[in-house]
Amino acid sequence: MNSISSILICSLGFIGSEVSGQVFSPFHQGVLQPYKTLQQLKAEALVQKTEPDYYRYKLAQNIGQSRSNLRTQADCGNEYLCNTALPVSLMRFEAERKGVDQVEVSWETASETNNQGFEVERSFTGLNDFEKVGAIDGAGNSAKSKEYRFSDPNSHAEWSYYRLKQLDWDGSYTYSRIVSVKGSKAPFEVTGMPNPGPQELLRFRVEGAQESPRVKVFSQSGRLMYENQQQRLDDDQEFSAEAWPALNLGQYFLHVVAGEETVAVPFLIWPE
Repeated sequence: MNSISSILICSLGFIGSEVSGQVFSPFHQGVLQPYKTLQQLKAEALVQKTEPDYYRYKLAQNIGQSRSNLRTQADCGNEYLCNTALPVSLMRFEAERKGVDQVEVSWETASETNNQGFEVERSFTGLNDFEKVGAIDGAGNSAKSKEYRFSDPNSHAEWSYYRLKQLDWDGSYTYSRIVSVKGSKAPFEVTGMPNPGPQELLRFRVEGAQESPRVKVFSQSGRLMYENQQQRLDDDQEFSAEAWPALNLGQYFLHVVAGEETVAVPFLIWPE
């Protein structure tokens, strides 16, 4: 046994590489979103390359010493390929965030032949830095469907990427496609307290900021009253209005910027 194969509709077939650890490349490129970071665009492109829909190879172009029988049960025009037993039929492979610090990776096989097991690998970039985060024993030999689940303690704020490494008893292995899951990044929020209240007691709590925020205070007429390009936060992720110049009673607007995110918070300076 030397590969994982996905069961798809009969109009789709693909053949993979015999080289252990090989991942397919697609015939055509995915559509990249221009507003995303270069790293995420590269990661999404790699995820797309491992989607089964991207592999529409001709059987005649994929038979040779450097190819294996990683394929679906479709395209049975070639007697050699269709007479070769499928070692592991992978019907489903998913990753889902279950909480701030937990991602559940699950998959299902239709059948297994001499399957030693699976290693779950994770990357925070989706590129070439996957690392093993866990392992689960396979069923060995099974003609029935079998479900697997693995819980990963992952609190990464940005995207995470997962793939399976299916292991044979002879030491060979094959990778599954790559799936992605959103990060646990908290929403960027700013709250003032007490509001309304006196300036000397006014504090603001910042949540979800990945860097020191920039703050500006504007009057109701739009006049800039205070500015700090690198506002320090205490251990409670708060800062005080005590360092600001004395503000008259009335309404003001606090603008807090962290990265590409901005929050505007109205507040009222009022006697205690």
